[in-house]
Amino acid sequence: FDGTAINNEHFVVSVPNRLHISTAVEVGQWWDVSGTPSIYVREHHGLRIQERQIDATDIKLVLPNGRHVITLLAHGQRFSGIGISKATRLWETYGEGLYELLNEGRVDLIASVQGISEAAASALVSGWKTYGDCTVIQRLHAYGIPHSVAEHSINHFEDKLEDALAEDPYRLLSFSGSWRGVDAFALGHYRLTADDPRRLIGAVEEAMYRLLDEGHTAPPRHVLLRRVELLLSTANNPPSSSAAIALTEAQKHGVLVKLHGDQQFQQLGAWVMESTIARAITERLSNQSSDLFTPIYPSNNSSHSSILPKRTGQSDMDIEHSGQYIQLTDEQHHALQRITNHRIALLSGGAGVGKTTLLKALYRHFDESGITVLQGAIAGRAAQRMKEATQRPARTLASLLYSKDLLMAGGQTIVVIDEASMLDVITMYRLCQALPPDARLLLVGDADQLMPVGPGLVFHELIDHPRIPHARLTQVMRHGNEIATFAQTVRRGIWPQVGQDEKRPVAFLNASVEQGEAVLASSPQTQQAEGLRAVAENIVRLYMKAPESTQILCSLRNGVLGVGSLNLMCQAAANGIALPLRVWSDAEGGFISTGLRLNDPIVSNKNHWDIGILNGSLGRITQIEEPPTPLHDEEGNICGFAIAWVNWDDGVQRPLTEDLLPSCDLAYALTIHKAQGSQWPIVIVPVIPSRLLDRSLLYTAITRAQNQILLLGDELAARLAVQRPPKSKHRQTALNLHLSEQLAEERCPL
Repeated sequence: FDGTAINNEHFVVSVPNRLHISTAVEVGQWWDVSGTPSIYVREHHGLRIQERQIDATDIKLVLPNGRHVITLLAHGQRFSGIGISKATRLWETYGEGLYELLNEGRVDLIASVQGISEAAASALVSGWKTYGDCTVIQRLHAYGIPHSVAEHSINHFEDKLEDALAEDPYRLLSFSGSWRGVDAFALGHYRLTADDPRRLIGAVEEAMYRLLDEGHTAPPRHVLLRRVELLLSTANNPPSSSAAIALTEAQKHGVLVKLHGDQQFQQLGAWVMESTIARAITERLSNQSSDLFTPIYPSNNSSHSSILPKRTGQSDMDIEHSGQYIQLTDEQHHALQRITNHRIALLSGGAGVGKTTLLKALYRHFDESGITVLQGAIAGRAAQRMKEATQRPARTLASLLYSKDLLMAGGQTIVVIDEASMLDVITMYRLCQALPPDARLLLVGDADQLMPVGPGLVFHELIDHPRIPHARLTQVMRHGNEIATFAQTVRRGIWPQVGQDEKRPVAFLNASVEQGEAVLASSPQTQQAEGLRAVAENIVRLYMKAPESTQILCSLRNGVLGVGSLNLMCQAAANGIALPLRVWSDAEGGFISTGLRLNDPIVSNKNHWDIGILNGSLGRITQIEEPPTPLHDEEGNICGFAIAWVNWDDGVQRPLTEDLLPSCDLAYALTIHKAQGSQWPIVIVPVIPSRLLDRSLLYTAITRAQNQILLLGDELAARLAVQRPPKSKHRQTALNLHLSEQLAEERCPL
């Protein structure tokens, strides 16, 4: 017996993304579907198959009636271990009363049925509860609240969700619910009034969440008021007075913390993070002592004495590293002195000023002083390059935060973070929490490069604080380098005259876009698209001149000049006839393409710590396995199947398995963010107007090039972006305010 067939009709249901199915579809479930039926024809291995399809306009899970519950309990994934016999026995024992027992969670009565243990009964009740949750989920869906928000709220509140939402429906905002959906739910389902304090506070929370998403940790009062006004605005409710009341209510309930009197505000979470960072810095500044290190040279002596005994012919500014002597400039020597005599310091400078050279000298000094160096960077690729440049271990900051090395770090340890301009307040807060109070910290970066993707500013803010020990390198070491000169000019906010000779180290090719988007801004969309397409084809042409040494860097992921499109175009041009990488699909009953081919460059978009692949790691597919080759663990047991082999940028060849495929993309083109910390001989950058385009983005892209930088597209957009202040200048933060207040309280020495 396998349940009772209602009828033998068969339909395929097509569900659009906007309709969020609240649970996995399983045998035995009942679904209430509304929509338009049609006949859909598809081909499968040459055969034409006709299916009756319903294009769903609404869909919801409902509980079965009567004895149909047997099929659900016997086959549902949530009721593992029940099976057809036990499910039938439950129905025969309790009949319709079984529904009531499951709803009330009567484990004792369910377990009294022969063959059902207490553990099985508990699992049955727990599984049934998820179907009860579906009612809540569907109610939320009716107001446009996504399944993920509903599911997260259920996981948090469990069986108390109904009470929690009745008390304050705006709690859903904490689970990334949209204001429109949550507000409609609160006003419609719970009949809240427009001036209900819960709604006012919810609007403030929503405004602060969105401002935090934009990077602001401490927005000014007028900005916050305007955001709250827009959220509270209804046909019958003037928003201006309500917004001011909302800010007052939010402060009363601890949602907001006011700064500068009441001219600036912070969420409690942002206030805690920035205050904690400021406290960690203040503690290190207040604990400075003269015995941190033996001074490299006496502060009252203008002459430089070497750390190590000099060899014949060795300059006073030479320092040994890995058996070689590094010559330091006077500026680098002063930076060395400043950094080594403080528990926290910053090292900044643009491209080509010798930051890596100085780090090598610093590490030599730390080694002589018995100081352990821990290196970290935000991105995996940057950590790999840091390791290569310094010939010392380096890891991502995410990995470092949970390492035993950091937990055991003490006064004889210094943590060095490279590419620190991308350090957001969340990551810095975690670092300050994990870092022992007596461990030293050095942040290295270039404030003119990309700001953090996450909220707040750290490196940019600290550089502007007069009390933070800061060693700034300004002397460009790459004399005569056109790229370095170009980069420094852009860094200063000046767009120089750039030639169009694609054979020169620096060139901007803009003719194609002038025919399309830049000049014909009012022309039909087809002409604009043709102009962008011409630029894309030009990029591919240039890439094909030296594909092994060229990297395309984009500001956008989507669009004709985005990462996705250019990756496909370059693959077709450079590798279109190579052997495709395919995997078996049970649904299709055959092999399907993965979109990758033999010899394709790929990038990992996720950290895989267990196998040494990091977010940003680059590799190349060198071999495809058809059929897949078994992989064995140390004991000889099969632990997976290799569908291909990849040579990664750390020099290690690793198997590519199906589990890794979702986190691997083509890498002919990368985002500029993904490229920070890396360099290539030739870099090609498409330039089009976008909200992401600013001085720091272009400067970062330019400094990724070693021998040649080619920009293509809208030169006017590039000029305007460079001349405007970088977007980091517009972020509203309060880290330096907290730091100044805490330094004043501690009366830290200058």
